[in-house]
Amino acid sequence: MRAVLPLMYLAAGWALARLGLDWRRAMSRALSQAVIPLVIVFHVARADAALVGLMLCALVWMLALFAMGHRLSRDPVDSLCFCYLNIGWFGLPVATSALGPEAVSLFTTFYVASSILGNALGPAWLLHHAPGTSGAGRPARANSLSGWLRHAWRTPALRALAVGLCLLPVGPWLGVHAAWLDEGARILLGMLGMMVLGAWLAHAPLGVAELRRAFKSFVLRAGLSLLVLALLWAVTSRIGRSPLQGQVAAMVLLSLLPPAANIVVLETEALRSGHSAARIASASVWSLGAIALYVAWLHVVA
Repeated sequence: MRAVLPLMYLAAGWALARLGLDWRRAMSRALSQAVIPLVIVFHVARADAALVGLMLCALVWMLALFAMGHRLSRDPVDSLCFCYLNIGWFGLPVATSALGPEAVSLFTTFYVASSILGNALGPAWLLHHAPGTSGAGRPARANSLSGWLRHAWRTPALRALAVGLCLLPVGPWLGVHAAWLDEGARILLGMLGMMVLGAWLAHAPLGVAELRRAFKSFVLRAGLSLLVLALLWAVTSRIGRSPLQGQVAAMVLLSLLPPAANIVVLETEALRSGHSAARIASASVWSLGAIALYVAWLHVVA
């Protein structure tokens, strides 16, 4: 039943949007400002030394995807869609429902890394390629190191990371006496995250040409992601116990994720456009199909 819940939440979000009840902004704000930061705080507060290694793996993985995305397309929205994946609103709920606690830990760590890069560097990257942004002015300030750092600090994910690090000494106590709060946050994460995605799918127009284009990107991204993660596993295994050890199912699921829905928010603010909505929705169609088949296969072989 838990494996079916994400699809039920997705259908509920789609149905509400089709009925004219658009709660995307409210649900997104609740997720980004409260639910996801709370999950990150609990994850980091109870983390061990392996968290640092896993965080570095996540950064290398995302930068590799970004480099390939930029090589394939000079469109800044395309390159961002290629590397900034929907780990928080989509991946974590599916991992929570279909896989175990170790997979949730991996997905949470990867979410923290991707959220910092996506939310801090993403707007500066878009502004750098916006028409008429050469020379001085706001884009130049946004692309400066201090501008990136200020933007990164304003993200709830980074502040939650800082709070979690401060709570490391009382992490075991939180795990015993406040586990109900962590569990409640994870349930809300699964429900609201999939409902937001369903609402986006109901509003974004899908065409055959966009679906074909999204399929090519999906195959390339999934293949490259698996290759990079396999190399990271091999390298870290040679120098000690790999933080990716025993995470094959989670790594495959991670590679099948669609672009983050938050990209359309970044694009709207930086470029005053929303071209990524259709691209995210088209990519989500292929990801949903692939993940549904993969999760079903996992339950068959389990």
